[in-house]
Amino acid sequence: MSSPGDMEATVEGIRQIRQNFAAAPLASAVEAEIAPGPSVTPDEQLVEFVHRNGKSSYRPAGTCKMGSDPIVDERLRVRGIGRLRVVDASITPTLISGNTAAATMMIGEKGAAMILEGAGN
Repeated sequence: MSSPGDMEATVEGIRQIRQNFAAAPLASAVEAEIAPGPSVTPDEQLVEFVHRNGKSSYRPAGTCKMGSDPIVDERLRVRGIGRLRVVDASITPTLISGNTAAATMMIGEKGAAMILEGAGN
């Protein structure tokens, strides 16, 4: 976050996420914002939250494992939410030992093919 543009994009990202979760159909499934919390709205407070809690990291893995996991099926569809798929590194059960970029690109290619297959239905 050494660049002002990075922080501006991150704060705007938080605002956009809030808008997305406040809109149907997600709004009906959201009980409350946990962090940073709905009372944290001024840019200065959001910047402080990001500085305290933000981390630089590798691509996440395993947060939406595909297959028999209760979140994403073998066709990358989120169970219980029509027309929503997860097409990124989070569907892998564990982090691979090499660079994740190639695997993530392949997931994107395969996910795109699956979406196109289902488009005619």
